[in-house]
Amino acid sequence: MAPTAYHDIKNSLHQLYLEDNRPWLVGFSGGKDSAMLASLVFDTVLSLTPAERTKPISVVCTDTRVEIPAIVEMVEGTLRQMQQCSKQNDLNIDVNLLKPTAEESFWVNIIGRGYPPPNRVFRWCTQRMKIDPVNIFVQQRLRNVSASLLADSQTFPTSAQAVSIAREKRITERD
Repeated sequence: MAPTAYHDIKNSLHQLYLEDNRPWLVGFSGGKDSAMLASLVFDTVLSLTPAERTKPISVVCTDTRVEIPAIVEMVEGTLRQMQQCSKQNDLNIDVNLLKPTAEESFWVNIIGRGYPPPNRVFRWCTQRMKIDPVNIFVQQRLRNVSASLLADSQTFPTSAQAVSIAREKRITERD
């Protein structure tokens, strides 16, 4: 990314941060796109004065429990570094590693329920293992508060998934 593009995006995030007090929910998958987004968010908040750092920001990462150990270690290490940076610099950013419930885990569905492995047509795992844990987090943490979702296309690969989260949030708000 060209330096000017990075600074332009950072300046836009700076302006958005100060426009209102709605919390930010930042999706993090550990990939290059979500790492860039997280970097932009942290750089933006670091550029603010301590008095301006009032917006609650939650970084959320969903552990599907099917990644190889090296990937798990890398993602968990990155999340620890984010949490440490936030704490040391008083950024008001909390970092959350979410997991599906045991009954919605990959192996329970494959072995216990006889689901076929996910494929292009039958992608049962994305909703259960990635979106549902985020929905639960949103319901428990944000309750009836409107929040802004910042995510790359890999964290929530389809607009339908983002809409699903928004729809679930609206349903929760009506209850």
